[in-house]
Amino acid sequence: MTLRPDDAMIMYNVSCLFCNLGNKAESLGALRKAWDLGFRDSIWTRQDPDLAPLHDDPEFEKLYPAG
Repeated sequence: MTLRPDDAMIMYNVSCLFCNLGNKAESLGALRKAWDLGFRDSIWTRQDPDLAPLHDDPEFEKLYPAG
């Protein structure tokens, strides 16, 4: 994350890590940055079990709406 802060895939994976650690706020922050950097695959993001705890969050829904 420190070495490649502008890499969308890194930020997406950081979001998954934070979510697995139970830190939803940090996970959403990293996911928001991933979206800003170009990771906008709603289908993948909504199917990723690592991010399942975020699926009911309004910010998640705003970034990655259901198809």
